[in-house]
Amino acid sequence: MGRERVDRSSHASTATSTGSVRAGAACTALLLTAACLASRPDPLKERPLELRHDAWLPSDGAGPAHDAADFADRRLLPLPLGRVRPHGWLAGELRELADGCYGAGPLAQRFATPSAELLASDDGTLTRWLAGLEPLAALYEGAPARRAQLQALVAGWRAVSAAAPPAAVPIAAPRAAPLDDSAVLAALAAAEAWPLDPREELELAVQVDRLQAWQARLAQDGDVEWAARCEAVAFNLLPAYLAPDSRGACARSAANLLHSELDGLAPGSTGDGAPLLYSAGGAAQRGAADGAADGGALERAVAALGSGFTSYVRNAWMATRDGGVAALLHGPTVVHFDLDARRGASVEAQTTYPFDATIAFTIRLWSKVDSAPPSLRPDLDPARFPLWLRIPAWCRAPQLLVDGRPFAVDGGTTGFVRLERDWRHGDVVTLELPMEVAVRSLAESGGAPGSVAIERGPLRYSLDLGEQWRRASGAVEGGVRDEWPTREVVATRPWNFALQLDPEVAARAFDVVERADRFRAHPFVLPAPLELRAKGRRLVEWTLERGRCAPLQAGPVECRAPLEELRLVPMGSTRVRITAFPVVAALPGQGERWSAIRPLPRASQRSSTPFAPFDGIAPECSDDDAVARYSFDAHRGGIEWLEREFDETLTLTTSAVFWHEDAGRGPFRLPASWRLLWRDRNGSWQPVEPKGDYPLERDAFSRVAFAPVTTRALRLELVQPADASCALYEWTAE
Repeated sequence: MGRERVDRSSHASTATSTGSVRAGAACTALLLTAACLASRPDPLKERPLELRHDAWLPSDGAGPAHDAADFADRRLLPLPLGRVRPHGWLAGELRELADGCYGAGPLAQRFATPSAELLASDDGTLTRWLAGLEPLAALYEGAPARRAQLQALVAGWRAVSAAAPPAAVPIAAPRAAPLDDSAVLAALAAAEAWPLDPREELELAVQVDRLQAWQARLAQDGDVEWAARCEAVAFNLLPAYLAPDSRGACARSAANLLHSELDGLAPGSTGDGAPLLYSAGGAAQRGAADGAADGGALERAVAALGSGFTSYVRNAWMATRDGGVAALLHGPTVVHFDLDARRGASVEAQTTYPFDATIAFTIRLWSKVDSAPPSLRPDLDPARFPLWLRIPAWCRAPQLLVDGRPFAVDGGTTGFVRLERDWRHGDVVTLELPMEVAVRSLAESGGAPGSVAIERGPLRYSLDLGEQWRRASGAVEGGVRDEWPTREVVATRPWNFALQLDPEVAARAFDVVERADRFRAHPFVLPAPLELRAKGRRLVEWTLERGRCAPLQAGPVECRAPLEELRLVPMGSTRVRITAFPVVAALPGQGERWSAIRPLPRASQRSSTPFAPFDGIAPECSDDDAVARYSFDAHRGGIEWLEREFDETLTLTTSAVFWHEDAGRGPFRLPASWRLLWRDRNGSWQPVEPKGDYPLERDAFSRVAFAPVTTRALRLELVQPADASCALYEWTAE
């Protein structure tokens, strides 16, 4: 008889001795609907649940045994901490966490000495940080001395937590599920992986919570959609929050993001862009953000980093109710599990996924050797258990080889392939998941019609805009350079392109360029190991709006600019990017015309209402809270300025300003003085020649007449009182 067992359940793809893999309509027992559950048996619930987790396999990092009752309502069974371990690039990512801003930066230095005082004064940052510390210490694959340091720190905080009141304990034994509150879990799980507006900010801490919520739902109902969402966050979003050198993190990011500089407006907000800065955390590093934004958000971002990739590794494999294991979240990992009291098995996934389509699963069998301490040796006797492999929904033609023997897989279904056989030490199962370029219509999920996102496998791709990094704080002081500076990053290349797609098959417009020489242990950086080459046209009407790219408009769009070659890279490799694109109409005259957006007025300070002085709405008085105003409130005193650009060249002779003043209840006063300048043909600013003094009126326009000037722009320059700020409601020119 062959070593494979034929499982005739219609719920799962099953390897058979005839060398084929059958897939039923429901695709897998793990994807049953409520109706299916009522009408047919669930193979995962047919046999009693028996879990044997002995601490000797693996010899370190294993958590305490779980009781069968812990998983009575679950189809997949999370394994104790340490039973799934990373290697390859995933191990590299955890080393970056341990040796970068999360594990070694100012925040880690503050928490390096466990104390009850720190625990009592925690605002949530310490709790976040400790939630990632324990799994990082258990899963760290690097210098033994560094791992010992991490484990000693965990032990120290455990001791402090043990002496604290139960409600104040932030670190405890590994939990079966990342989140225990069912209401919180349901709310987080309901969120989509991608927002409707590609400019919408995605907060790092929220993404980590969603990742853990989806992993908990994956364990509960076995629906592979949760695994797909986990990969979307882990591969496309999490790496983008971490600086390329791992010496800082940002609190928020967006799919379409052009800058993170301090004086830029954060997408979707009216404050400045401080939470988009990359910081290592710590009071000394928050100086650039203090006062104008929540510097603590940067610390909470750093604290949340540890729970990201560690939870991905922990839940990459789970036990199944039929006594097997399931590969759920693909990547370079190895799972260890028990066969009986003296035998164990491991399955190692060797791959560079998601950058490569091949995953080789190597099965190894082990026997316990009675020694002090206990040791393992290869076991040459066969062992029988099921091996479940997830087939992603985006893969149309998966291929499977068992010890080099091909098995056909129905590419029309998704879910799991189940293999049960007498396994021997050294058996290899190779899973090929061919990746095709896919053009995703954003309109299908509520986005702008005619806009698209580009994907290949689990990776979403962004336009490579180049990156310029500079310090926002942490300058050289006393000859000593700050090792953990707060930094900002801006794009260095044009960004406003519309894609030119093949009208017949859109995916044919892309060439895949693999650069194996660029692959490294920390692969989500530029230059990227994978690129897509595409064609596009510069859409000059797509401009900035309040310091960020304007919203996408309905398309396909009319654009006749020259065709240019574009380089797209994995989104997770970028810190500034365009990920949602307009599309050029297939034929001239068939597209929508893009409505130009007014450029943001240039000024010495940015305001949350940048167009208020030009909206034609005058206040009733100088202290009218019902009318929008432009405020220079970042600081008091000093010279400030605001420019007004006209659509055409005008000859001007008068101008008027309606100033704001809230004397007695706020910081705003009339300016100490003000003047006007005009821009000449050479682009230089020249003062106008006023016909008298510049007036300063309360509750009325301050109007000045001057010698005629012919120009396309005026500049209003004002001097703020030493102890006050200035603001204006309206500014006219005739």
